[in-house]
Amino acid sequence: MSTFVPWGTSHVVVVVLTVVGAVALVPFARRAPAPVVGKLERTLAVLLVLTTLAYQIYAFEPARAGQTLPLWLSDLVPYVAAYALWSGRQWAYGMTYYWALTLTVQAIATPALGGPDFPAPSFLAFFTAHVLPIWAAVLLTWGRRRRPGWTDYGRTVAATLVWAAVAQPVNLLTGANYGYLDRKPDAASILDLFGPYPTYLLVEAVVVLAVWALITFPWTALAARPGGAIPGQRELSGG
Repeated sequence: MSTFVPWGTSHVVVVVLTVVGAVALVPFARRAPAPVVGKLERTLAVLLVLTTLAYQIYAFEPARAGQTLPLWLSDLVPYVAAYALWSGRQWAYGMTYYWALTLTVQAIATPALGGPDFPAPSFLAFFTAHVLPIWAAVLLTWGRRRRPGWTDYGRTVAATLVWAAVAQPVNLLTGANYGYLDRKPDAASILDLFGPYPTYLLVEAVVVLAVWALITFPWTALAARPGGAIPGQRELSGG
């Protein structure tokens, strides 16, 4: 089996499928009967949980427990996205929106994926755990017309800080590098533009906070218009 190469054939196919799937979900969710869309959401939720959990169990190595724990943010995002799809809770939707449409998109564009190419389990699991949350965020935002707000922004920032506060002590104790909090990935990534350690962590934080603010403002500005409603917006579930 050949080795995965960023922007090789298999990677390009995944990117194309991600975009095509996301674009197709929007008109489908807007035109299909609500029960049908609900079944689609629940199906995606189940797929997210089952595929993510199965791979986390498969990848765990007791002899390398510190390095194979499910402590990447990408290990958390599929579960949050699944809960957002299944329950409709606003807090879960908000985190899915911010994480999937920025960090997960970046991870697909510059995947830190070593090892064998398609159809290796590691390849399938990596891209499933990244593509499906993006589809979930697109489906909920533009298909279901869910909207993030500044409360969601704050929740996601807080949740990200809590995740980092858990991951970093594990890094220090085990020599792991969850979240690339101790060093950059070996593969090329956007972090290469942000300077050496620890400068890149500060630059990354500023960039992420700014981008999240930029993708919040249009929705809050629309909501602040006279009448306060966004055309076509559906009623949201509670926090």
